[in-house]
Amino acid sequence: MFIIKRIAVFAILATTGLCADVLLTGETEYNVAKDVSQNITEKITGAGSLKRTGQGTLVLKNGENDFQGGVSIESGVVNGETAKSFGSGTINVG
Repeated sequence: MFIIKRIAVFAILATTGLCADVLLTGETEYNVAKDVSQNITEKITGAGSLKRTGQGTLVLKNGENDFQGGVSIESGVVNGETAKSFGSGTINVG
């Protein structure tokens, strides 16, 4: 399991299959560029939150995510395979 505090590391690990789980310990920003679709297949866990920015699409593929801090969508699209893909926190848009 990896402890993630910086988005660059999170993006590399979560999208290349280099880790089993992703542990969020604080707010983690995930920026996806316009016309890009990025999949995260690893389980996301921890007390942290996911902040979504950029104009692309982020797909949370793991239906067993249990991170607790919620998802904040400032721009772009976030898709989940199941409701559990978004963890157990609040989903905020805008």
